[in-house]
Amino acid sequence: MASDKSSDDNSASSNVGASSTSKEAIVEKAGSNRPSGSEQAISPFAKVFLEGLKEAGVSIVAALPESLLASIYLACSRDNEIRYIPVSNEAELPGIVTGAYLSGKKAVMIMENSGLRQALEPIVRSTYCHSLPMVMIMCYRGDLGEQNWWGHNHAQTMEPILDAVRIPWRAVRKIEDIKSSIKKAIDHSNSSQWPVALVMSGECVEITGYGKN
Repeated sequence: MASDKSSDDNSASSNVGASSTSKEAIVEKAGSNRPSGSEQAISPFAKVFLEGLKEAGVSIVAALPESLLASIYLACSRDNEIRYIPVSNEAELPGIVTGAYLSGKKAVMIMENSGLRQALEPIVRSTYCHSLPMVMIMCYRGDLGEQNWWGHNHAQTMEPILDAVRIPWRAVRKIEDIKSSIKKAIDHSNSSQWPVALVMSGECVEITGYGKN
């Protein structure tokens, strides 16, 4: 009996050890905010964008990834000086960005322009009720060169929504304008205590020839 009990104990101990190792592996894997594809190359516009964020003092990037700005998300997630926070719903982004501001840090939120509709209520509440600055960076889905039928509606709604809630916005289509646009957007948002939006297109997205005048 003693022998059987010893065998059972050893078996249980072995199972616990295996379970522990398995859990550690799962936690290690789940604890990373880095997207897969570390070998993936980063587009030139994304490298300039990352430099612009750092030069402007941005240390936090909250984002809901999408395809037109894929290299930006990848660059931010790889960089040790940027805290990259991916979300699953655009409505989460304003709270992260304004919370960072209240803690003395600079942050930006990045998303597809379709997400503006989802994020609008928390954006408006932060703006009209609390006068909190916020820099939004979006891709310009529906700009000239859009090949997806579903993408056109996003431009048709984005522009009137931004104008209706009186959020200043600028389309950034040239790589050479990225850094200055980021700095001006952050400075303007902080001084006005109001949101500012940058909408990326042209040379500043993944698709060649997209959104060029």
